[in-house]
Amino acid sequence: MPETQASNKGQAGLIVRGRFFIDEQSKQVSIELEVTNKSAQNITEFDLKFNKNSFKLSITGAVNKLQVPQGQVGSVTLPCVFNSASASSEAPSCPFNVQVAMKTSLGVFIYKVPCMISCLLNTQRQLTLSDYQQFWGKMKEASQNTITIPQSSLYGGYSQSGSDDQALTNLATGLNANFITFVGSANGKSFFGAMTENNLPFLFEVQPCGFSGDKSGVLSVTYRVPVPPVKQLYNEAINFLLTLPA
Repeated sequence: MPETQASNKGQAGLIVRGRFFIDEQSKQVSIELEVTNKSAQNITEFDLKFNKNSFKLSITGAVNKLQVPQGQVGSVTLPCVFNSASASSEAPSCPFNVQVAMKTSLGVFIYKVPCMISCLLNTQRQLTLSDYQQFWGKMKEASQNTITIPQSSLYGGYSQSGSDDQALTNLATGLNANFITFVGSANGKSFFGAMTENNLPFLFEVQPCGFSGDKSGVLSVTYRVPVPPVKQLYNEAINFLLTLPA
């Protein structure tokens, strides 16, 4: 949120940066905010609410969790919850943005924070190969998409793989750390899956080809989507999980 954006009281002077992520310890989606106070007063009376959204993401317990003196920068990390009362019937946009209402002593500020599908996973549910096959079979073949990624464009731990087998091992380790379960492999491919908190399957298969020390290989990633509106969200999340920032 830029410094010039005004609250419902006509007050301005705050710069807000925000992101969603899954906390490694609690395995819970959280929001991290950094607030720069360039206004003429200290910032108190903090609270935070999310507007209704496609993935029923919500927040409670934010009251007075942040105070920012004039001219200072403050930050806060708050756990989020999934609440059916926060669900919207609208199809998600890409990027998927959560509209945030931030109450302060300057008034209420409205802004949006982008959120990846990879932050909206049910971290308590681990899919099996049987689950994967069942969900994959239910999704139409017409919904299938393939991304081809040069080895040199992958994250370091993946791009440095000296062989196809090593690439599959490294991908299993890295994706499991992001709560996406390795469910099995066959014919040079590995299969990965997770469920979102609103029960959409997030499934894809990877196949490295020609991985070597000179990074001349390519990685094919094939995925299917359960409903058309999430196609771009899935594509965005896969690229975020596997590739270096542009």
